Amino acid sequence: MQQQLTFQSNAAKTGPLRRPVVRVALGIFLALRLASAVQWARNEPLVPVRVAAAVARVAAAAATTTQRLAQRFAAPAAAEALASASMPAG
Repeated sequence: MQQQLTFQSNAAKTGPLRRPVVRVALGIFLALRLASAVQWARNEPLVPVRVAAAVARVAAAAATTTQRLAQRFAAPAAAEALASASMPAG
């Protein structure tokens, strides 16, 4: 008797999924959800525009800063090296 009640309880939990119509409907629903997710992934940019713009701004600022530092420190050193090289050894 206990085994029969247990079987009926388990069968009641999965009862709707035993019907072929419900299985087909569930399969169609899952396929449409997957297709929808794939379509969304194709249309959605990998990197949002704001993030790409921020990265470009940071890269431009870093390039400008590097160029200014190079002009400030490397140019005088190069001028000194050129001046000392052009002077005769004495």
